[in-house]
Order: sequence, then C-alpha cells, then structure tokens
Amino acid sequence: MKLLCYLKNAYYRLFYFFFRIEKRDNQGGEETDRFATVVALLPMSLLCYSDFFILLYLIARFITPIPLPTSTFFILFAIVDVGFNAFLFFSKKRYLKIKELFGQEDYDRRFKRSLWCIIFTIVILFSMFILMGIFGNPWVK
Repeated sequence: MKLLCYLKNAYYRLFYFFFRIEKRDNQGGEETDRFATVVALLPMSLLCYSDFFILLYLIARFITPIPLPTSTFFILFAIVDVGFNAFLFFSKKRYLKIKELFGQEDYDRRFKRSLWCIIFTIVILFSMFILMGIFGNPWVK
C-alpha cells in the first residue's frame, strides 16, 4: 500500500514538473492553471504511452511471443491514455491540489526532484531503442 502511495506521489510530481515548465511564475489565475494542465498532459500521456510499449516489448521478448497489435489499437490506446490523464487531473480540480502540494518546495528540493524527473523522462524515451538495439525486435522474424 505504501508503494502505491509513493508511485502516486511520483506521478503527481512528474505532472507538476511539466506543469511548472509551462507556468513558471504564479501570475495569472485559474485560466492559466488550466492551460498549463492541458500542456502538461501531452508529455505525461507520451510517457504513459512509452511505458506501455516498453512493457509490451518486454512481454513479447522475454515472457511469451505475442503478435504486434494493429495500428487501430495504437490509436485507441493513445486516445484512452490522453482521456485518462485528462480525467485524472481535471476531476475535482486535482491540478490545483497538486500545485498546492508541491508549490511550497524549497529551491534545493525542487531542483533535486526536477532533476529526477528529467532523468526519468530521458530514460523512458530512449529505453525502447536501447532494448531493441541490445535484444532485437521480437516482432521481426
């Protein structure tokens, strides 16, 4: 249970990292918060999308051979992914609660956590290419 709480906070912190890139200062009201949330949803959805395909690759390569899903599946998954993230952050104005939760961090803590967010993002974006370079493509015979 503690692991799920940790993962939730890490997910929220990653969201706040992308949110803060768009909204660097605290000027503007809720309208700018909403816009920053929409902009932050795009990289969050991309990372979730990448995580899913890394998991799919690992299953196909090391557990059981599964066929590559169709392009329709990829498109539907992308729509569901963006919809899920939008629902998660816009329901009950959760983006404002996340802003309050992480908005009072001191500079050192924010710097360290932002650095971890950058490292995580780079690792996720390049892991599929690295895995395929090392272990090959499981869907090509």
